[in-house]
Amino acid sequence: MTNELIVKNLTYSFIIPCYNEEKDIGNTLDACLKQTFEGEYQIIVVDDASKDNTSDVINSYLHKSNKIIFIKNEFNKGVSYSRNSGIQKASGDILIFLNADELPDENYLTNINRLIQRGADYVFPQTTVDNGSTLYGMYRQAYRQFTYTRDNMIMWSQGFACRKKIIIEVGMFDSSYPGCGGEDWDLVSKIDKLTYCRVTDLSIIVKHKVPEKAKEIIWHMFNRGRGTANYKLIYCHTNPLNILMKKTMVLLCFFAVLLVSPLCFLLAMLPSVIKFLLKSYGMAKGVEYKKSFLRLLFMNTCNSVIRGIGYYYTMWRGVMLKNYERAES
Repeated sequence: MTNELIVKNLTYSFIIPCYNEEKDIGNTLDACLKQTFEGEYQIIVVDDASKDNTSDVINSYLHKSNKIIFIKNEFNKGVSYSRNSGIQKASGDILIFLNADELPDENYLTNINRLIQRGADYVFPQTTVDNGSTLYGMYRQAYRQFTYTRDNMIMWSQGFACRKKIIIEVGMFDSSYPGCGGEDWDLVSKIDKLTYCRVTDLSIIVKHKVPEKAKEIIWHMFNRGRGTANYKLIYCHTNPLNILMKKTMVLLCFFAVLLVSPLCFLLAMLPSVIKFLLKSYGMAKGVEYKKSFLRLLFMNTCNSVIRGIGYYYTMWRGVMLKNYERAES
C-alpha cells in the first residue's frame, strides 16, 4: 500500500441488518450520522421482520436525514439475506457492515477513506466492547486481544469495510448459513483467495455491546460454536460424520484409560489443563481488573463447554439432515 493518495471521490454505504433491536438501533444510527467525513455516504438499514418496535425507531430517523434508506423484510430471512438486500440497494463504492448494536467513532469514515485512497481494498478496524465492565464484556474483550495476536489472523471485525465490486465478485454472503454465525468468515475466506490488498488498522475503533443476561450469554456462546461448525460444513465442506467419529473414539479412549488407571488419565489430561490455564492467564494480563484470572478462568470454562455443545450439536444435525458436502477428493 503506497503513501500517496489516489485522487478520487469515493462514496460509502453502511449496511445494517437488524432483528428485534429497538434498544440499540437508535444509538447505531446516531453514531453513523455523526461522522465527520465530508464525502458522500448512505446508511441502509434492513429490518428482518422484527417483532418489537425496531421499525418504529428506524422510521423516526427517516425525517432526520436523507442518508437513511430503510428496507423491511416481509418475513424473517436471516442476516445473510438481509445484508445481500442492502448490498443490492447500495450505491456506495465501499460497503461497511455493522450490526445494530455497533458504534463507529466519529472519525471512522474519514480514517477508512484514508486507507482506501492509499490502495486498501478491504479493511479490518479494531473491535472493542462498549460494556466491558460486565463479566462477559471483560471476557470477550480479553478473548479477542489474546486470540488475534497478529493482524492477518483477524477474519471479521465490526465495521468491516470492502470495495463493493469485490463483494459482488465473490457472490456476496452465502444465505445457506442458518441464522448468524460463519457467514462472515465464509465471505472473508473467499476474498482472501483473491489478489486484493488486505489492511488491518487497530487505531480505527468500532465499539459493540455484548449480552449481559445469563440466558443471552449462553445463547451467544452456543451460537458461536454453531457458527464455527457451519463454517466447516458449508465453506470447508467438512464431513461431520468423520468429526463426530474421531471425537467419539478419543472420548472412549479417555474413559478406558480412566477405568484402567486414574493416574494415567490425570497425566494424559495434564497438558490440556496447563494449556487452558496458560490461556486464561494470558487473557488476564490484558485486563485491568482485580481477580481477573479467576473470572476469566470461569468464563473460559463456560465458553468451552457451551460453545462445544453448539459445535457438536450442529455437526450432529449435519449428519442427521445430510446437508453437507463430503470433503473427499
